[in-house]
Amino acid sequence: MRNKGIIIALTVIVSVLCAYFLFFTYISRGVQQKAVAYATNNGQLSETKRQHYLDSVWRAPVFGSYTYRDVKQSELGLGLDLKGGMHVTLEVSPVEIVRAMANNSKDPAFNKALADAQQAQQTNSGTAFTTLFYQAYQQDAPGKPLARLFANSVNKDRGIDLNSSDTKVLSAINKEEEDAIGRSFDILRKRVDKFGVNQPNIQRVKGTGRIQVELPGVDNPERVRKLLQGQAKLEFYEVWPQQEYAPFLLQLDQVLTAKEKAAAPVATATPGATGKAAGDSTSLAAKLAQKTPANKAKTDSASAASKGGVLTRLLVPSPVGLSVSLRDTAQFNRLLRTEEARATLPSNLALLWENKPQDVNGQQYLPLVAVKKDRTGQVAPPVSGEVVSDARQDYDQNGRPEVQMNMNANGSRKWAKMTGANIGKQVAVVLDDIVYSAPTVQGEITGGVTSITGNFTIEEAQDLAQVLKAGKLPAPTRIVEEAVVGPSLGQEAINQGLYSSLAGLLIIMLFMGVYYG
Repeated sequence: MRNKGIIIALTVIVSVLCAYFLFFTYISRGVQQKAVAYATNNGQLSETKRQHYLDSVWRAPVFGSYTYRDVKQSELGLGLDLKGGMHVTLEVSPVEIVRAMANNSKDPAFNKALADAQQAQQTNSGTAFTTLFYQAYQQDAPGKPLARLFANSVNKDRGIDLNSSDTKVLSAINKEEEDAIGRSFDILRKRVDKFGVNQPNIQRVKGTGRIQVELPGVDNPERVRKLLQGQAKLEFYEVWPQQEYAPFLLQLDQVLTAKEKAAAPVATATPGATGKAAGDSTSLAAKLAQKTPANKAKTDSASAASKGGVLTRLLVPSPVGLSVSLRDTAQFNRLLRTEEARATLPSNLALLWENKPQDVNGQQYLPLVAVKKDRTGQVAPPVSGEVVSDARQDYDQNGRPEVQMNMNANGSRKWAKMTGANIGKQVAVVLDDIVYSAPTVQGEITGGVTSITGNFTIEEAQDLAQVLKAGKLPAPTRIVEEAVVGPSLGQEAINQGLYSSLAGLLIIMLFMGVYYG
């Protein structure tokens, strides 16, 4: 035939192109198999080791000049039905939206109505939260209008004043909830699009405040949970010097210890929650006392700490300041939520955890950082995430992953002012009330470029950059349902598709051979 040469040439070209692109998938699977082999010991797979191996070859050539990153981006994408993955349903928290509109009101009836509405929603999920809240509020505060709670500066632009009817207030709340869900959907879609999975699917569930997300090929559910649930509330705070906040901790310890003794007059020798922490209470008190101006009150506090007070028995000295055993963090949080803590600690002193624990002699300790943050939520941080115009994963001078951020003009001015006023002091980078880094400022930082370090893996740094770039969620989201699609179903579908494709190709080749032969 006259066109036989053209047909053969086209067939060869298409076959070569297919083989070329499929080869990236083959190389990628090979690297992943090596990672699994590296991380498997006595039949047990360590996810941490597997991820460490993949991180180590991320920028290394694995096929000619192509790095693993290049290969991963070019591999064949499989959907949820073929590769497995995660199916997640999220709900935007209406409680935080209502609380924010009420300007974090401390009104007992308001907070009880919120709690009652939350409880009622668990058994009556078909009813809107706003309706449940209003029903509960009418019972808890009969005859009191909603306007007394919502007529504030937050809702000034919404037209709510002291004369507004309950209907108008409820309409404004419903509109804000709907807007928050829409904004959350857009932000989550940006995060998912940049997550690095093939054929992600995200959609709103009509008539509810829920959002469904499908992520094919995901093998790290915890990473997905962090990506989807993180509110991305980025804030920068000044850090309290230890010698300034130590007296307040010792005073609180004295108060809590006295309360414990009053509740249990017959004292018995009780070991601390952590043997290491109890043994170090004396050294902790001495350390605090050394950095605290000597006076009788502080000496008495240090003396109380040296005997193993309620608070100080949980604290241990660390290179970064103070730490708490990972298993004691819940108990320490409970102590900080007591009335005694609220009355003793300054309103602008917030004790926040760092993002990762430290290993000390085989035990995990989580460092504490004291930041100058208004605990009532009425005072905005000096610099916040709204000024971040761009964020990307990069590497520091030692080759470790970090997140580099660019700020807009307003943020650049604020950041320069903040760093210029804190030369020689620490500034904490806080995301969702977790401290990621607290570097010491060496000089005024101009230009609006700064970075976040925090012992990241490459994936963690990439995820954080994507979250910051997508923006802060208007309200927290929580996962109400999740399902992991097992790979066995996907592999079976892949095998069936492969066998049918090979059979079809063989039949076509036989037909062409007979027809053109």
